Amino acid sequence: MRTLGSIVLAIALVGGSARANDDGWKAIGLQWELFEGLASPQRCTSNQALFFSCINGFRAALKAVEGDAWDVWPSAQKTAPSPSATTLGRLTFGPLTPAVSWRSAASRYAHARTAIAAWRSEFGLAGKSSIKKDLAAMARHLGKKVGASGQASKNTALAVQGFLRSYQDPFARLVPTARDDAQLASTGVAQVDVGLKPLRVGRAHVIEAVAPGSPAAKAGVRRGALVVQVDGWPAANLSGPAVNRLLQGAAGTAVVLTLLRGGKERRLTLVRSAYELRHVRHDVFEGPTGSVGWVQIRSFHSNHVCSQTRAALEALATQKVSALLVDVRGNAGGLIDQAVCVAGLLMGPGVTVTSLKSPRQEARYNKTYVTAQDAAMVVSAPMAVLVDARSQSAAELLAGALRIAGRALLVGQRTYGKGSVQDAHEWAKGVAVALYKEVAHYVVADSHPLHLRGVAPDVVVNVTGKSVASPAVRADLRYLAALREPPATDAQTTLQPAPCLAVDAGVPWRSRGEMGRLTLDPQLHAALGPAKTCGFRRPAAKAAP
Repeated sequence: MRTLGSIVLAIALVGGSARANDDGWKAIGLQWELFEGLASPQRCTSNQALFFSCINGFRAALKAVEGDAWDVWPSAQKTAPSPSATTLGRLTFGPLTPAVSWRSAASRYAHARTAIAAWRSEFGLAGKSSIKKDLAAMARHLGKKVGASGQASKNTALAVQGFLRSYQDPFARLVPTARDDAQLASTGVAQVDVGLKPLRVGRAHVIEAVAPGSPAAKAGVRRGALVVQVDGWPAANLSGPAVNRLLQGAAGTAVVLTLLRGGKERRLTLVRSAYELRHVRHDVFEGPTGSVGWVQIRSFHSNHVCSQTRAALEALATQKVSALLVDVRGNAGGLIDQAVCVAGLLMGPGVTVTSLKSPRQEARYNKTYVTAQDAAMVVSAPMAVLVDARSQSAAELLAGALRIAGRALLVGQRTYGKGSVQDAHEWAKGVAVALYKEVAHYVVADSHPLHLRGVAPDVVVNVTGKSVASPAVRADLRYLAALREPPATDAQTTLQPAPCLAVDAGVPWRSRGEMGRLTLDPQLHAALGPAKTCGFRRPAAKAAP
């Protein structure tokens, strides 16, 4: 049996990779025979890790050609999650029922654990000759589906990626270097899409934000509209990532949306185009405790985030706000240098924000990030940071550093807990494919672990009716989704919440600017309460010289 290194090399030499982007894979022209060679019945049954990897490759291909709700499970599993499933010997596949696909994170975690046990039992059965025949039949069946999909290269790539994520690292990804260069170039100010940010609430998808100047904004789409259909697909049957994928596409292409607002449906066609990406916005809220300046940082995926944040803070400084609320909910991270620059605007010079630590002690992955010596605090008002379960990576590092430095109170939900770093490695000389794999972990400030733990808020403010699983459960789901045992993790978090009074969510805060009444954002509305109940944290007084 060949090692993973030789498997990777074999794929690389035929141009294989796995990123869901038609433009990146059409030219490569992958054929399904590549995956069949990688996931041969002989290799799939040689050990449990490779068996899981082959099944995960099948699952990835199924989801690519049939939809996110599809899965494959052992025929012997007593509680088959679909009444309309197809059986191929010891393997059964089909769409999951809503009762399974729309479970809470904690319930899906338990379900995935059961699936792992079922596959482990299946591999341990003596009749491996039978499962070999069934694996070959499944590969042939999927090969016909992939070939007829019109996107054979892309879907083959997704199957290969599913295999490798299970075998090596669930966060690993394969990227054509040409597309990788394009991704790096996208850290500018332009964005190409329709400008909508939907938020999944239960089975519904609500428009949480509309980018100014985007095609959606020009068409009059407003926050709070319910997404009914996307290109004919019922949104209630789609996951959040699936809706986002349908909204994305090349400039000049169109997407047809059906939206519901105020009891009236509206069908419109939006043409994807470039517009100026606004990563930061601000407002001022008036309430019984005075005025609170609000700065929302949506992402750090741009070289312009720090300059946009500076402009927002300077605008708030002229309005003499009595407190500052920095909102990084839904911020999936991005460029760490931008997060450190923003930290300098909020804390001043010489403050350690994060440290990068390599388990192999590689010098290039061991680094400490400190705010610049010429950094100046723009707003010195008492401050709080609003976080949620979608605050990831650079966003939670910023929030944690502000809290450790005593500069800000944290309000909201425990953050995601994503502190691992993936870096690109060349697969083979002369091959334009990069493998991204884990090389190091970030810690908050200089020693507080973040990965799989997250940062706990001082004041918990949940969204009504929304269940949020712990970072460890969400991380384990990522491993289990790749049919790979999750690592053992320390359940305790280093950054424990400080005691604080309950938050009064009924305070009638009102916006001076574009936000208006906060009825569409109850979590933000409730988070303004700490100005009254707990007190925002002021900058630490400097010692006399």
